[in-house]
Amino acid sequence: MLAGMMDPMEKTTAQGGAAIDEALSCIEASNRCIAAMEARANGRRVA
Repeated sequence: MLAGMMDPMEKTTAQGGAAIDEALSCIEASNRCIAAMEARANGRRVA
């Protein structure tokens, strides 16, 4: 029974990992946007 569950669990784990990676990428992009907005608000040049 457990052997039959391994493949679906591995697939689900891989999908979960990919979703986390995508979320972290979006968070990183959001942080860059926020930093740029804060820099503009403080009169600093944004690269």
